Amino acid sequence: MHKYWYTILLSFSLFIAAAAAMIGGVLMKPEAGKTVKQDFAASAAVRDPAFPVSAALSSTLPETLRPSDSLKALPLPAPPESSPLPAPPESPPSPSEPSKTSGNAPGEPGSDGWKKELGAVSPDLTDVLFIGDSRTVGLSEYGDLGNADVFADSGMSVFNLLDSKPKKGAGSDKTLNQLLEEKNYKAVFLMLGINELGYGNQNILKQYRTVVSYIKEKQPEAALILEANLHVTKTKSDRSPIYNNENINALNQGIKQIAAEENCPYIDVNVIFDDESGNLNETYTTDGSHVLGKYYALWTEWIFD
Repeated sequence: MHKYWYTILLSFSLFIAAAAAMIGGVLMKPEAGKTVKQDFAASAAVRDPAFPVSAALSSTLPETLRPSDSLKALPLPAPPESSPLPAPPESPPSPSEPSKTSGNAPGEPGSDGWKKELGAVSPDLTDVLFIGDSRTVGLSEYGDLGNADVFADSGMSVFNLLDSKPKKGAGSDKTLNQLLEEKNYKAVFLMLGINELGYGNQNILKQYRTVVSYIKEKQPEAALILEANLHVTKTKSDRSPIYNNENINALNQGIKQIAAEENCPYIDVNVIFDDESGNLNETYTTDGSHVLGKYYALWTEWIFD
């Protein structure tokens, strides 16, 4: 009988011990729960790229850029619709060629008097410099400029000109200042303004005058020839409140006035590419802003012939 009660007591003791162990596993300390949650979050952050950035990491993110104190340093608007320079299509249209004999001089619309300024340049154009944006890039790639130097890039403007280093061409890896100090030019062509239209003519022309004075100071013996900005097509002009031919014409008039005041030749290539309404002829372009590759040669001939 005693053995029977002893067996019962032993079994009951073992049951109590097992129950205590189970309860201890369930009732863990609050700190342990936090550790598990932290480990899980860290693991999830590693596995899931979309996991939100923690407060500890947020300090490494870049701060919002502050507006510049200088207009010259402002980020500039892209060319119309940021269109890259179009390459000529395999089978471009072949309309009657535009006239190559019309031009402008300050106070002498329709004359070619400005070409007298080019009489001293070498036949291979070694002593000629072209400065400009994507239109000048196109002229250098398709217009056969001989050995002329080209300082041009898509998006170039009067505001970033003095700090720019074009990606390719004569000015590659050089600033304009370096280029102008290394060589004496007989003629310098300047065509800028289309990328700047969003800043208003007053600001653009003020900086344009600064650029003109700078080039004349660096190249006092060179003929500095100011070029009108190429028009856009009627379709593109009608679509944009900024990059339209009304604004381009107003800017070109301001550039023409600067040319007259600084005694610089002013030329307007629109006379060979415009339609009868004063817009870039739809036939000569695919993007509405740049002429097709085959027509840049006409541009070069119009300048130098």
